[in-house]
Amino acid sequence: MYCRNCGTQLEGGAQYCGHCGTGRNIMVDLTPQPPLNRLALWGFAAAIFTPFYGLFACIHARKLCIQRGERGAGLAKAGIILSACMMVVYPVVIILGIGYYIFS
Repeated sequence: MYCRNCGTQLEGGAQYCGHCGTGRNIMVDLTPQPPLNRLALWGFAAAIFTPFYGLFACIHARKLCIQRGERGAGLAKAGIILSACMMVVYPVVIILGIGYYIFS
C-alpha cells in the first residue's frame, strides 16, 4: 500500500503514514494490474456484427489471457457466448424476414 497524500510505501499493518501522518483509511493500493487483452475486447465487439469472427477471436483471446496472465478472459468468455447466440439469432431473423416478405 502507498500513502495517497505523499506516495510513501507503507508497512503491511501500518495505520498511519510514517512520513506525513495520513491515516490508513485514505490510503490507495498502487500495485500495477496486468494489461487488458485487446483481442478479447475486439472479439466481443465483433461477436455482435460478425459472430463467426467474434467466436474465433474470443476463443483465441481467452487462451492468450490464461497463458499470459492478462485481464479479459471473462470478456472473451462473454464474447464466445454472445457469438453463439448471434449465430442462432441472425438466421432466424433472416428466415422470418424472408417469410414475411414472401407471404405478405
